Amino acid sequence: MKIDIKEAMEFFQRIQGEIERIKQENLNKIYEGQSGAGLVIAKVNGNLELVSLEISNQAFELNDKSLLEDLIIGAINVALERAKTEGTSELQKFLGPFASATGLNFNF
Repeated sequence: MKIDIKEAMEFFQRIQGEIERIKQENLNKIYEGQSGAGLVIAKVNGNLELVSLEISNQAFELNDKSLLEDLIIGAINVALERAKTEGTSELQKFLGPFASATGLNFNF
């Protein structure tokens, strides 16, 4: 089997371009995490930066600083996990056929 190097390079450049496009799209997405049945809502972007934190009046009315801290941490962690999971799933969908065809393992 003869491989055309120029054709292979063009193919990999197209793949690289598509990967960059998917990454850029993910940067603009917002992922939400909640804790305490919505008492605290955190939002992060695809760059894993906290962009919003909403604390309900009910959370303050509990008058429990330690609980509120735990709720905040929980909401942020849920949002970050969603961003990581959903953000990489698009790349995995795109790269999946290449991993199968080439035997390569793409870890994210």
